[in-house]
Amino acid sequence: MSLKLSVCIPTYNRPDQIEALLTNLAGQRDLPDEVVIVDASSDEQTATVIERHRAAFTGIVYERSPKGLTLQRNRAIDLATGDILLFLDDDILLEPDFITEVKGVFAQDTAGRIGGITGVQTNLRAAIFGGGWRLKEVLGIIETREPGRLLGCGETTPLPRGPFEGVRMVKLLPGGMTAWRREVFDNFRYSLFFSGYGLGEDKYFSSCLGKRYNLVICGRAKAQHLHVAGNRPNFFRWGYFNVYNHAFILHECVDRPYKRLKFFAFHSIDAVNELLTWPFRAHRKRHLLYGLGRVTGLLRSLIAPPRMAADDPAQRNRKSLSQSSGVS
Repeated sequence: MSLKLSVCIPTYNRPDQIEALLTNLAGQRDLPDEVVIVDASSDEQTATVIERHRAAFTGIVYERSPKGLTLQRNRAIDLATGDILLFLDDDILLEPDFITEVKGVFAQDTAGRIGGITGVQTNLRAAIFGGGWRLKEVLGIIETREPGRLLGCGETTPLPRGPFEGVRMVKLLPGGMTAWRREVFDNFRYSLFFSGYGLGEDKYFSSCLGKRYNLVICGRAKAQHLHVAGNRPNFFRWGYFNVYNHAFILHECVDRPYKRLKFFAFHSIDAVNELLTWPFRAHRKRHLLYGLGRVTGLLRSLIAPPRMAADDPAQRNRKSLSQSSGVS
């Protein structure tokens, strides 16, 4: 039986990107069986774009929503009807065989062990392990360079980059272009903790899921992530949430000795580097604000550590993992 695939797209005030993405999807060798768009835009431009593209697809499901990436994703889960849910950022462009390759990997996994798949970002530069990374390795803050791993400090190693054949196993998946087997959402949801500022939500979600399912990268599924400007205009907030959101991931997903010590050491090194070197950087104000944001995030994490709300849909993640490990 052929697997039905739903493309799910949360969006916010990006009609031009939605136009490009829908045109791109219409050029796939295997068209999606359904396109679900959850739109938090402040005007009707995105809705107008979608109406122009309805005829290109079997079905487009469109719903307005309050702003919040994980809130919008959870709503898309409820709306979608596919066996596979492919979540795309609105500034992604897929190569023509992307959907074909993703469906093929799921179809071959007859035992249902694979829960999630991502592809290769062809415009992503090779990972560089600089002096800061090497210092953290020497100090024991970073324990491995193995790709796609959640570290004991709550941070992660880069995924495999560059062309390769077949699939590679990892322990977490980034956002942007990730496909999930439908049944994983019976027990797992995105956390609304990240709705206020979407940074790290995919690390958290996939780290939870990776404890129950296999996660893989398909080397033949290729795409570009354009990272359209405007997502992070406030560098202080970017620095702050880069620390505070990872404190949440540390609390929820990491169970290793000295994890808090490693967390504070990791981010303290980065914050000190920003604050000592900002006068010599090309974008001085950006690095100063980013460094100050990181310091503020560290202090907040120490004084008022982040916690999941009692009514967060991701509470089911905790319950599912507790049941699978035999913890009552």
